[in-house]
Amino acid sequence: MKVCRLFDKSAADTIAKVCLAYIFCFVTYCFYLYSQSGLLQKVSQSHPILTTILIFYACIVLNWAAMKKKHIGLGVLAIISNAFCIFIIGKAKQFVIHYFDLSKGCERLANANPIFQLLIDQNYDKYFNETSKVLCSKECPCKWNNKTDVYYDFKHKFIINKYDGAKSAQECPDYLSDTDKNQQKLSYLYDMINLELYGCSGYCKKQDIYSVTDINHGKPQRNCFDIHRQLQMETYKLLFFGIKSIPITLIILIPSICSLFYKQKSQETQNIKEQQDMKKGINANKSLICS
Repeated sequence: MKVCRLFDKSAADTIAKVCLAYIFCFVTYCFYLYSQSGLLQKVSQSHPILTTILIFYACIVLNWAAMKKKHIGLGVLAIISNAFCIFIIGKAKQFVIHYFDLSKGCERLANANPIFQLLIDQNYDKYFNETSKVLCSKECPCKWNNKTDVYYDFKHKFIINKYDGAKSAQECPDYLSDTDKNQQKLSYLYDMINLELYGCSGYCKKQDIYSVTDINHGKPQRNCFDIHRQLQMETYKLLFFGIKSIPITLIILIPSICSLFYKQKSQETQNIKEQQDMKKGINANKSLICS
């Protein structure tokens, strides 16, 4: 209450107008980014994205109405709409992820913000280390009960091609069935098999893996899990977008709530003053009657 007393009506309205102008520019800029990414070409299929933008504008209208009319009901609706908008942003990845343009490959990552690239690299390093603990060992990571064939070279008098276990994951008998109850381990196995099928240099040796590239551009210059990295990059972008929206929402709510409390306080002060004036009038009338 003490904080709200610092604002008079004109100051609160000025702050509110500045905040609304800032939010309008921010939403317009987000809409511009969507248009630059080619998403407007898929408007007929991108209703969730359009809905998110409309919710932003609805929040602006409700906050403006709450500050303009000084009505507690509109203030509550503004708070609810802002909370719902933040919830939508948190869930945005689930329906936006299907509309990414994956045709640009690693070129899109090359132009990414270094902060996003750092977070993605750290995440993949963690994933690699966790996977290596499960799958990478001197022996095949599976139950191996078969006897290994031993080949004897009569001419040179030595044994060749002797090894215990299997050379790769897909050669491990019954390993897939053994991991049915462990979904994380099963996912690691699928990734390892895919890497082997693509002819990578070996999963258990930490080296650069190039899954997608354009041979017309020469030798690839970046370590790139194309689709997975792009999806994660967009996830981080949406996360930061949601984080940015929270203080912006608070900037809208603070003058709204202060305006409502200021209006309520002013009304209470006015009522008290009217009651005091009435009492003074009644006392004056009594004095006249008595005299």
